[in-house]
Amino acid sequence: GPVLPHRPVKVLCSTVTSCLSTVAAFLESSNFSSQAFQQTSSLNPIDRGRLGGAWWVDCCSDKPAFDAAQERDPSWFSQWEANKLYCRFPGGESYHDVMVRAEPVLLEMEMTTRPVL
Repeated sequence: GPVLPHRPVKVLCSTVTSCLSTVAAFLESSNFSSQAFQQTSSLNPIDRGRLGGAWWVDCCSDKPAFDAAQERDPSWFSQWEANKLYCRFPGGESYHDVMVRAEPVLLEMEMTTRPVL
């Protein structure tokens, strides 16, 4: 298999349960078993508010379920079509919000001298 680095690795993950499970399983099954990892909500997926949930995941295949979102909330969809970066999902976040939320973590990753996973 691939040769893994022997020096400490910085491991970051979101607070989403499936991400935590994946990181924990990886660390247990690798040379990184003693490696600690940092959870941060800054890496969580976008909060789609009222338009989030299982139906969104069920409707997604290779692209987001925007046709279904248009049917569920036509007023929001027209606002979103006009400004996709700044339009917030009803009760949730905009793509701009996610960029602002993730920026400190990305800067931290950029400034670290250790490998980041």
